[in-house]
Amino acid sequence: MEKMEKNDYTDPACPFDFSQYTGQPRETVPVRRVLEKEDSFLAVNDYEGAENLLGYWIREANAIGDRRGNFTLLNELMGVLRKCGKTEEAIRASEEALKLAEDPAIAGDPVGVATCLINAGTVLTAADRPADAVPLFEMASRIYEKALPQDDSRLGGLFNNMALSRSDVGDYSGALKDFQKALAVMAKQDQGEKEQAVTWLNIADLYELRDGTEGSQEIDRCVSEAEQLLESRKLVHDADYAFVLEKCAPVFDYYGHFYYAEVCRTRAAAIRSEYAHRES
Repeated sequence: MEKMEKNDYTDPACPFDFSQYTGQPRETVPVRRVLEKEDSFLAVNDYEGAENLLGYWIREANAIGDRRGNFTLLNELMGVLRKCGKTEEAIRASEEALKLAEDPAIAGDPVGVATCLINAGTVLTAADRPADAVPLFEMASRIYEKALPQDDSRLGGLFNNMALSRSDVGDYSGALKDFQKALAVMAKQDQGEKEQAVTWLNIADLYELRDGTEGSQEIDRCVSEAEQLLESRKLVHDADYAFVLEKCAPVFDYYGHFYYAEVCRTRAAAIRSEYAHRES
C-alpha cells in the first residue's frame, strides 16, 4: 500500500519578512499578491495553475532585476514542483534559489537563507538524496537555533524534515531526537496538532524501518496518537487541514487503520468541495 510521500505534507516556506521588502529595486513584482493567488490554486489542488503563476512572475522578476522577489518565488516554486513529482525541475529551482542566496542583499537575511536551505533539503530528500539533504538541514539548524526563539514554529518544521533525512540514511537515533524536538515545538503552536500528527506517523515509519514487525506495538501507538491529534476540536477544517488528511490517509491504510483512513478522505473531499464552490 502507498504511504505518505517524504516531506509531501509540508508547504514551502517563504524566506522573507515582507516588512523589509521595500526600496530596492525600485520596480518589484507583487510578491504578496502572487502568494495569495498561489494559495487559492493550492486550496483546490491546482498545482499546474500554481506552477504557471509562479513561473510567469519569476520570469518577470528576472526581466526587471528583482532578485529578492525572484528568490522568494523560487522558494515557492520548488515546493510546488516537489508536490507535483517534478523532481528534476524542483532541483533546478532549488539550485537557482541557493545561488541567489549568495547575493549580499539576500545573504544579509540569514533566516531567509536558512529557510531556503530547508526548502532545498526537502527537495533533495524527496529526490532520494537524503545524504545531500542532511548537511543543508544542519546548516539551517545552526542559523535558526541562533536567530529564532526556542518556540518558533519554523524550528518544528526544520527538526521534522531533518529527522526524515536522518532516518533515510539510517541515523535512527538522531532522527528520533529531532522528531522529539519537533513535537515539543509544535505542541506550543496554534493548530500545531496537524504537524504533530504527521510527526507521529513519521515516527511510526522510523520504527518500522528500524525494528520491522518487532516494533508493531510502538507503531500502533504512534498511529493512534496521530488519529487523536487530527480529531482535536481546536483544529480549523480549512484547506491546509484537508491537505494533511489527504497525505495521512495512505499511512493509516498502510498500518491497518482502514476506517480512519476513509474518514480522512471523506472529510478532505468535503472541504475541497466547499473551497471549489467558493472559487466558482
